[in-house]
Amino acid sequence: MEQDSALQLLRSSRQMAETQSLAPSLDLIFTVTLSWSGATDGHLIWLDDDSVDAPLHCFRAHGRSGPDSSEFPLAAMRSFCLIQPVPTILTPSDDKFGILGFKAASSVLWAPFSRAGTIRGGLVIANPQMVDNESQLAMLGLLVEHAGLALQNVLLLERMGQEIQYLSDFDHLTTKLPNRNLFKRRVEDARHRASAEQTLALLFLDLDDFGRVNRTMGHSTGDKLLLEAANRFKRVLSPYGSNAFAGRLGGDEFGVLLGPTFTHERVLEAARTLVNNFREPLTVPSYHQRITITIGVALGPVKEAQNVEELLVQAEKAMYVAKSRGGNSFEVSNFSAADASCAFSGTRWRSQLNSSAP
Repeated sequence: MEQDSALQLLRSSRQMAETQSLAPSLDLIFTVTLSWSGATDGHLIWLDDDSVDAPLHCFRAHGRSGPDSSEFPLAAMRSFCLIQPVPTILTPSDDKFGILGFKAASSVLWAPFSRAGTIRGGLVIANPQMVDNESQLAMLGLLVEHAGLALQNVLLLERMGQEIQYLSDFDHLTTKLPNRNLFKRRVEDARHRASAEQTLALLFLDLDDFGRVNRTMGHSTGDKLLLEAANRFKRVLSPYGSNAFAGRLGGDEFGVLLGPTFTHERVLEAARTLVNNFREPLTVPSYHQRITITIGVALGPVKEAQNVEELLVQAEKAMYVAKSRGGNSFEVSNFSAADASCAFSGTRWRSQLNSSAP
């Protein structure tokens, strides 16, 4: 019997070591350990390290939506991980039973993960059918040790993948906004999700005379101002929720998507709010000065929207029209030839903006 268990342990450990992604690894860990112990449900807890602020991951065997902490007092779990170094079966009469959740269970089995000799978490399973046998618990502990190594590896791979994806999709050095590639993908996704009659508005924003900052104050100050500008864009757009998002297109140029739930009037209101908001000075250490923005808007029904690159070109051309009139304003280019009433003049709106200038 023990030889069969050892062979099963060996096979399971090899499978765990070969699994390279989180979901299949968790499936395998729970399938093997629940089958091994005859348990009905389980949770898996993992601490990234032993510092106070270390992330605590929690996954559930059935209906995994992890991290699922609904049944766990996680602060108590963190302490429990460090004081119970060997597999053990607890019943309601044990003072530590409540810490492990599953209050309706007749018993729970705790099997810890360790890394470099330090407890990093554990597997908690409900209603195990195995007896409190030292040899069986030791073998389960060895299985869980292998599971812990596999989990450590896949979490590391997942974290590395997320970091690579972040480096690929975000302007991580300066503004932390989506870069041009991710912005274009999000615009394309929004275009495909929207109904044909809804309005799509793509804004191309440029900081006026930003080159002067780099020339006179240096690129370090310029980068700080770009970050402050990005934060201001996010604050202005936050009331619009997920239907408005910004990205950095390059240099001092930014993109904003509005819609597809926006009306034409609401698009104009948002553009005007953005321009007005930059009448307040951008402030960073050693620099306190107003830097205005100019916006070009490509606006029209989704069914007539071109591909994303063409929409960006159209919005950029509208921005340059507004620049040619002095900037600090916006110009709208309507890509719906059938709806000329929506082709608002940037000049008209600029005059209103300038009339309220300080």
